[in-house]
Amino acid sequence: MHPATWLAAAVTLWLVALALELTRAGLGASLAEHEGRAIVQAFVVGSTLALAIALPSAVLAYPLARVVPVPWLVGLALVSPLARAHGVLALGTSPGLGASVLAGMGEAVPIAAAFVALVLRTRPLAWLEAAADLGASPWARFRQVEWPSVRIGVGVAAAWVGLRSLGDVVGPEVAGGGKVYGPGLLLRDAIGFDGAPGRAAVLVLVQLAVGLLLAWWATGREGVVVSVRRERGHLGVGRGLLVAALAGVLLSAVSIGGLLPALEPGWGRADGLLLERLPTTFGLAAITAGLAAVAALVAADPRAPSRATRALLFLPLALPPSVIGLGTLAVAANHGLGPSHALTVIALAPWSIALGFTTGWLMRGRVPARLLEAAADLGAGRRQRFARIRLPLAQPAAVAAAALAFAWVLADRAITGFTTPPGGGTVASGLAAIVHAGEWATAVRWSLLLALVPLGLAASAVVLGRRSTP
Repeated sequence: MHPATWLAAAVTLWLVALALELTRAGLGASLAEHEGRAIVQAFVVGSTLALAIALPSAVLAYPLARVVPVPWLVGLALVSPLARAHGVLALGTSPGLGASVLAGMGEAVPIAAAFVALVLRTRPLAWLEAAADLGASPWARFRQVEWPSVRIGVGVAAAWVGLRSLGDVVGPEVAGGGKVYGPGLLLRDAIGFDGAPGRAAVLVLVQLAVGLLLAWWATGREGVVVSVRRERGHLGVGRGLLVAALAGVLLSAVSIGGLLPALEPGWGRADGLLLERLPTTFGLAAITAGLAAVAALVAADPRAPSRATRALLFLPLALPPSVIGLGTLAVAANHGLGPSHALTVIALAPWSIALGFTTGWLMRGRVPARLLEAAADLGAGRRQRFARIRLPLAQPAAVAAAALAFAWVLADRAITGFTTPPGGGTVASGLAAIVHAGEWATAVRWSLLLALVPLGLAASAVVLGRRSTP
């Protein structure tokens, strides 16, 4: 039995408990006619937003992954969605669908490129070099040799960013200015404000169904698994890829640049309150990153898990964070428990496992099955094979998964805002409260901080990587 099967079983139990608790009260509730129209309208708006973000992100993911180093992609993906929404508004953009798309693409483009960059590490470089020696054009090499191996990364990236956009709350609420009302906002209001369990039950079941279908589609192909080598010079980057990559960088960074003109120096009581939340934020992020790294190592097993296992482990990525936060709190309340840091870790665990497994699965070609078989034939035990072969070769996947999970917790406020005790949440949830209180100057300062810190870490990783490369 593949080790991922146990992870899939745990995630499935969590999903079942979540869905049952969120729909239990809604099964006997009536659904008014106007609520049915509101649900349809929300999914139409949400689908429009998701397609407007996912399709360009999928197109720009490959050029960015070829040109921009992975640490920079992860650094851009680390930027808080709330900071991006503030940056878009600071540019003078009118709140609405356009501002929501611009803020969403700033996050989606580097995330999609990061997924594709992971798959690029398992490209069939020997075939590409042979095709180049035979005179094949860059487009012919991409279409006939490279695309079959990278399309799996593009598919997973497009599915994930589309599902995140479909259930997004921050972008439509802040950058949309209340004019973009998608399923995420409708579900949050149904449970948190309107007391409409019937509407919430329908939204949860539809979101689960859509997520399962996309998860099944995104994880349907195995891709090409090959060894990894440094590519030769004649497989370099052409002018067209450079132009496309520049467009992707501009889309990823324009919302961050919008914060600079609105920056006001100073320090107030609100800044001190946010500073007090940093230890909690980094602690939760570190635990989540550790779980993601472990899941990535599990996925590095050369034996491919079943398609159903892959789809179930991908499914938590399809759920809106508000569903996860509200559902976990509802399950805990049903057992007499309230918000706590332990409950937050429980709520974050399935998502981090799903992200870690998906990252490790995309990079599983780094651990050749023949090498493990040869080690076993020479008498190496399971622990020796893991310590000497799987762990060193799968380390990049574990590091990438941990970085992405760490980034997501820093930016999340939909889950932690519900499951952490009052006053003890993360910086992102505190920042949202400060915005509602009208502390715009403080919001801009901390939004810029949430943007510059990960970019600084990315720059450090690039410099250290160059120094350590022989």
